[in-house]
Amino acid sequence: MADRLERDRAEELAEDLRVFIEQAIKEKPRKKFWQPSAEGIKEAAKTVGQIGLSALKHLDKIIPVLEKLSVLSS
Repeated sequence: MADRLERDRAEELAEDLRVFIEQAIKEKPRKKFWQPSAEGIKEAAKTVGQIGLSALKHLDKIIPVLEKLSVLSS
């Protein structure tokens, strides 16, 4: 997906993916960190069109799990 984006946006996507994955594998993911990353990934997926649909489908499955595990930070 990143190869279809401008360089700056591809770098942002890489950072969003890094943060999202780091939070997703934690026992208690922090919503204030993974949620903005998920939004960035969704925006990038929408930008690239058809190829991004797979990313959106996977996010739609992962986000509810993270919602249940998340610790709201103060």
